[in-house]
Amino acid sequence: MARTTLTFLILLAIAVIIWFVLRDDPPARSRTETPVSERAVKPDSELANTPARSSVVAPKPLVDPTRAAVSPLPVPRGPEEGRSPLADELHAQDRSGTDDLAVVLNLFTHYRTRFQSYPVGEDNATFVNALTGNNPGRLAFISRDHPAIDAQGRLLDRWGEPFFFHLLGRDELEIRSAGPDRELYTADDLLIASPAVRNAALKSESQ
Repeated sequence: MARTTLTFLILLAIAVIIWFVLRDDPPARSRTETPVSERAVKPDSELANTPARSSVVAPKPLVDPTRAAVSPLPVPRGPEEGRSPLADELHAQDRSGTDDLAVVLNLFTHYRTRFQSYPVGEDNATFVNALTGNNPGRLAFISRDHPAIDAQGRLLDRWGEPFFFHLLGRDELEIRSAGPDRELYTADDLLIASPAVRNAALKSESQ
């Protein structure tokens, strides 16, 4: 009876030992294969630390829009780029109305030299608009804020009346001031003409 009990205890001890060994050491298959249910996607932090394969091409960095070079748009040369000194002596206190006419004719002469003809217009403001920059070259022969130009864009003589511009031909221009009485075509009118007009007058007188 005692031998039987001892044998039973020995077998029981062996069974317990085997159970502990099998519990701590699962089968080889469980160590080598991960069940599908236990597979998990690696988090982004782990993927970031995973070395990239040589066959993977790294994406090109994005261009920072705040640092991107922007090609400047072409800006036409305009009256704002500089102030013309051609009309500086217009209405000067030490000059006369006749001197003013010479200054105004000089503006038109420079315009004709640049564009091969005088500007065309129906009134004073239209001519002045061309002189102040509304021309093919965007050149200002007189600044728009000159004191001799009024709010309507007209060029005034020293008595506050608009000059009268009379275009007789491509090369023929007359400029008239109403004079001190401020009325056109009276005895005190001041008149100046381009060389072509004077030459035509002299030619007609000689015939």
